[in-house]
Amino acid sequence: DGALARLREGLRADQPELRFQCAAGVAQLAGREAEADLVAALARETIPQIRGALVTAIGELDPPGAAACDVLAPLCDEPHTPTAFAAALALTAARDPRGGPQLLRALGRPEDRGRALEALAALGPLAPPAALPAVRRLARSFFTPGLTRVRAAYALARLAPGEGEAVLARLAGSLRASVREAVVDAQAGLAQLAARDAR
Repeated sequence: DGALARLREGLRADQPELRFQCAAGVAQLAGREAEADLVAALARETIPQIRGALVTAIGELDPPGAAACDVLAPLCDEPHTPTAFAAALALTAARDPRGGPQLLRALGRPEDRGRALEALAALGPLAPPAALPAVRRLARSFFTPGLTRVRAAYALARLAPGEGEAVLARLAGSLRASVREAVVDAQAGLAQLAARDAR
């Protein structure tokens, strides 16, 4: 395919902005077959923003393979926070718990907290032990915004099912329609994760 060939060439381009754009394009067009190209590009790349784009693209391969996960795991400790967080999310897509500590750190960043909670929910029993008290605090605190509390309760229901489901049940009675709708989505998500785990 000519477009895919050009995108693969773009991963080696001299222009940083072209390499950045080609990362997502290769993943979208080639799917799992893009893994080797993206991992090789990541090994060559030195610009943090482009490394982050490559890591994000690897995470969209649904899921990344074992070899890619071995490359991603050490990146969870990168000093460039967006790259480290993207690596943790990509590992979570592969149900690899090695990104767990970075997900816990992300709970302290408001801009990343929602995605971190959803990733911890996806890991469920594979999440680090320290996830339970951290998630519990967010789910039970009245100072936590309503939608974030729903996400926290969703994660809590994966770590301590009875406890998390009880919080969701209370939030289902919220006066805010957006919170009630989020609870319905969370309950559907829990059913999907349970079905996935049973396979």
